[in-house]
Amino acid sequence: MYDKLEEPTDEENDMLDLAPGLTETSRLGCQVIMSKDLDGMVVTLPNATRNVQSERFADRPPHQPPQQQPSVQPQPQ
Repeated sequence: MYDKLEEPTDEENDMLDLAPGLTETSRLGCQVIMSKDLDGMVVTLPNATRNVQSERFADRPPHQPPQQQPSVQPQPQ
């Protein structure tokens, strides 16, 4: 099934170099484009990840969305 995926780009390989538990068939999930050809594919997720984006939400209680910042700040009069 792995052979049906597009070849990883150099950028993807660079990002994978930072991943713990890398295997010969490791891919970034965001780079796998689903199609009927991949029907039946079995995906194994690693026990640990390094997600820089989620680290900024570490202090937030679970199941509570981040507060939205207003897109336009009111101007003092």
